[in-house]
Amino acid sequence: MHVLFSVGQLIIDSLATRLGITLSADRTGFLGHGNVVIGETMVSLYLFKSKFLMNVSGPSIVAACRKTVQSPTSMIVISDSLSHKIGTLNARLGDNEGDVCPGASIPFGMVKFSTDLTGYAPAGYVADPTQFIRGISPLHDSGTGSSLVPATTEFLVLSPFIPKYTIHNSFLNVSTTITTLNYDSKSVQKTIPAGAAAYVQNVTINGVPAASRCHFDFYDTFRVGGEIVITLTADKDVADECSGSLPASLSTGGFSQAR
Repeated sequence: MHVLFSVGQLIIDSLATRLGITLSADRTGFLGHGNVVIGETMVSLYLFKSKFLMNVSGPSIVAACRKTVQSPTSMIVISDSLSHKIGTLNARLGDNEGDVCPGASIPFGMVKFSTDLTGYAPAGYVADPTQFIRGISPLHDSGTGSSLVPATTEFLVLSPFIPKYTIHNSFLNVSTTITTLNYDSKSVQKTIPAGAAAYVQNVTINGVPAASRCHFDFYDTFRVGGEIVITLTADKDVADECSGSLPASLSTGGFSQAR
């Protein structure tokens, strides 16, 4: 079956056919080698297709790189992209942007919501109608799939990438608006310039100061709806600690039980 995530593999197949390179199977994928002319230069070219799902294919690609060209600067990874026009090819250098983890990845990763299911889903989402949704927690796309392994109802607070957005939950019939005070567009640059308001000074939930500026709980926020206000500051020293409780992952070395 070919889906959008097969685009990179189809391109490798096409290149192998066009260049006369035979791909041979091993434990982690399909590898082939040939000497081809690019422009006026003879190039030693390796082609590799991983056998693993996209979101767990990294180790096999790293192993192939070490076995062949050895340097990441000599490697090109071909992947799909849902953010570009169909039929176009775009070069991208040095980042890990992609549709598995939507949103900006520099300087911080963003959090999205995903469902926790009963049963076991080791990588990616498993369409099993016998299982049930047992909760909602931050991103589960890469590696852990959608099973509870375990989940937590805590959300870590990061400097937002946009000044304001609203999340509507039609199931609970509630809406939650996140507003950023002192939002500074310079804070989302790869290197945060001096004086940019990029650090969390305080957080209020429906007008009440949060118990910590490092995290808040689903049941106090998105479960009941309302407004979360995150105030930013350029003073890194002011925001150098949580001013309250630490997230469970730091304070207990693991996840607390969901409420």
